[in-house]
Amino acid sequence: MEDTTILEVLTRDGVTCGAIGLDIYSGELILFRCKAVALGTGGYQPSA
Repeated sequence: MEDTTILEVLTRDGVTCGAIGLDIYSGELILFRCKAVALGTGGYQPSA
């Protein structure tokens, strides 16, 4: 997902089950349900 900031990685019983993200441009909260989470970092450079 481009232009999304992960706010919280969700766990249940010590196991990753998803994440909550924020769409940087629309402000929409996004719920990701998954069996594993891999976070990648990068430089955020907003367009003017």
